[in-house]
Amino acid sequence: MIARLLAFVAALCAFSAPAAAQDKGGPADEAAAAQTLSAVVRVRAKILPNARSAETLGLQREGSGVLVREGYVATIGYLVIESESIEVTGADGRSVPALLAAYDHASGFGLLKLLAPIPGRPLPLGDSNALAERERALVAAYGGGESVSLVQVLSRRPFSGSWEYMLEAAIFTSPPVMNWSGASLISARGELLGLGSLIVADAAGRSDQVPALMSAYEDKVKEVKGKIKVPEGNVVYFLSVSSNKPYLVPPTAALPAMLAELGFKADDVMAKAGNPQLFGSGDSFEVSPELLSQVADAPVAFVIPVSGRPMAELATDPLYSQLPSFKAGTTFELPASSYRPDYDGAMATLDLIGQTFA
Repeated sequence: MIARLLAFVAALCAFSAPAAAQDKGGPADEAAAAQTLSAVVRVRAKILPNARSAETLGLQREGSGVLVREGYVATIGYLVIESESIEVTGADGRSVPALLAAYDHASGFGLLKLLAPIPGRPLPLGDSNALAERERALVAAYGGGESVSLVQVLSRRPFSGSWEYMLEAAIFTSPPVMNWSGASLISARGELLGLGSLIVADAAGRSDQVPALMSAYEDKVKEVKGKIKVPEGNVVYFLSVSSNKPYLVPPTAALPAMLAELGFKADDVMAKAGNPQLFGSGDSFEVSPELLSQVADAPVAFVIPVSGRPMAELATDPLYSQLPSFKAGTTFELPASSYRPDYDGAMATLDLIGQTFA
């Protein structure tokens, strides 16, 4: 975990320090990386049943937050507004209750007060106004080094959130980060510069290219659809995560919807699972191991490892190996970038489908 974070820190510093001055990977660097990551926490909230935001954001919400001072965690506000209860999990895996201490309508940020201490060194606040386009930074979500990404600032421009806030110079970064909600944007000096809010299609601010891009996408769909042979039967989508718990992707998520344009029919796993509560942004849900064989019994499957085991390892797990798609050899792996694809990820996924099923 620490080695992965050090690799990102080394890559980040490569853009801001002379080569002769770079000496990463020693004990001091490892300790600094561990301290930085110790500030990143998980935030879970149970929302009031009659909450105004319940219909759009759900009654169970989960994301990340960051210690900004002893006993206080900053996070993105939509995770915790109208909450009935809040739970914060530290880097050591221990969870404590928390209260919503403040919500800033101008920025959309929320501040939580912990009701018991958790380990971790608070991150110092940096100057986000000084962060310029093309600069590099780290994005850290809860989950250790596997949830750290190196990003580049694509643009700084106004952004208006549909949930009542307006930012004059929002920070748009790339590549997209899977667990963006409340993730910390961290500078090369280990300072907090921002918090993840959402994924947008126009991070670079080039809305003038949208018609041409959409036309290219539609042409790609037609091209791939015309040359592939779609396997018979419905399709189930497995999400392989670091916890090793079974997660499935509902038919309404981005990836199944995109592949439906090619003729892949997503199985109604939601109905088979009893219409469970969707997690995060509404594109995955957990299935108990006891129910997996009943819910994921489609003859064809895609596996998307986002932070967990690849398909080859799942195939050796008795929980998966006896499922119809694994037994028949009709399970196929897609990269993590296919799960919540941006434009480039969608085009790359279509190319991969074209190669796999031609």
